[in-house]
Amino acid sequence: MKRIVLLIVILAGLLYIGACGSSDSKDSYVVGTATGSGTGTGTGTGTGPGTGTGPGTGTGPGTGTGSGTGDGSFTNPVTVQGVNVGHGSIEIEASYNGVTGNGLIDTGAGDQSAVSSSFASQAGISGSCDFEVTDMNTGQVYSQSSIPVSAQGGGHDVLMGRDFYPNVMSINYNDYTVTFADAYSPPAGSNPAPFQINYGWPIVEGTVSGQQGTFVVDTGGQITIFCSGFRSKVNNVSGSPGGERRVDELVLNGVTYTNVLHYDSSATPADTLKSFYGLDGLIGTKGFLADFHRVTFDYQSRIMTLEQ
Repeated sequence: MKRIVLLIVILAGLLYIGACGSSDSKDSYVVGTATGSGTGTGTGTGTGPGTGTGPGTGTGPGTGTGSGTGDGSFTNPVTVQGVNVGHGSIEIEASYNGVTGNGLIDTGAGDQSAVSSSFASQAGISGSCDFEVTDMNTGQVYSQSSIPVSAQGGGHDVLMGRDFYPNVMSINYNDYTVTFADAYSPPAGSNPAPFQINYGWPIVEGTVSGQQGTFVVDTGGQITIFCSGFRSKVNNVSGSPGGERRVDELVLNGVTYTNVLHYDSSATPADTLKSFYGLDGLIGTKGFLADFHRVTFDYQSRIMTLEQ
């Protein structure tokens, strides 16, 4: 029950934070990865050497060891059209217990997927639901049965956590399509960043302006936020306090991303993440995830693939 209450607190805070944003436009990130082929080493496209197994990409300085070696293909994919409901947060229309509703693709919901009280009543959902979507091109069906959900208030019919996509879930931020699949092969030039799973959340380690931290990656979170204790240690921040600001770099899996947007506030839902779970913040959509071409979560391999 504490985790459910925490989820409500976090989501409520993010809805407020998202309202402070002014634009859905994509930012340009400086990404440097290795240029070596095969399993050899190569030199990054910027100021530091990198190693990798595939061609690198980038328009400026950066270093990195993360490089996919596959062909970017899915196993048994089902792709559906989504809708951007705010700063890169994606909703899809799907069938829940045979009743059509809108579900928010929310990796931050983890193992605490939820339905609104009104939709639970409409669809006859009590404790669990069956889920089904049909591929927009092939007609192939993707389904999951008896997904545990809790009924509560909220602005979405369903908050879709990991139980809805226990294998692979991928968001294409160029056309807002969502793909569910059994497996994924990260393509050459991508950054396959490892993550751990805690309460169903994908948890990554990285550095922000040189400060090591641990963060939940939240596709339902409209902007990146850091807990106040971690934020106080981060230097090289631009922008005015109390609103949207930028840190000079965020490093994930050895790949550097520059000029990363985050929300700065004296009180933040991330402090709850710190006190309950020891996390340093939340990586959200606006100004980071939604600026990639595709972000794929492979929960079996525990790899988050970032593709420019």
